[in-house]
Amino acid sequence: MTAVFKGLLVAATTAWVSTLAFAQSAAAPDWTALQRETLEHFQALVRFDTQDPPGREQEAADYLQQVLTREGIPVQVFTLDKPGSAAVETSYNSLRQTRAVQPMMS
Repeated sequence: MTAVFKGLLVAATTAWVSTLAFAQSAAAPDWTALQRETLEHFQALVRFDTQDPPGREQEAADYLQQVLTREGIPVQVFTLDKPGSAAVETSYNSLRQTRAVQPMMS
């Protein structure tokens, strides 16, 4: 998986989580602000040099952990076998437990 593809995947996930959080609030989301924030995170993630070898995903994982934690989204960062490699995990269930998020569809 290339660094750009990983960045796209993470940015899309971040956008989805942000949208989910906005969908649970009483006020309508500011879609322009949401688009700008998503683009800023996407650009930040693409700037990290995560090409393999050697990997070096740790900095990107730390950035993503910081962003999600600041938004109150539970996240775990796992260090992988290769030095500098890391993976980020969060889930809809952990978000529901901390924010009383209701399903968008039943």
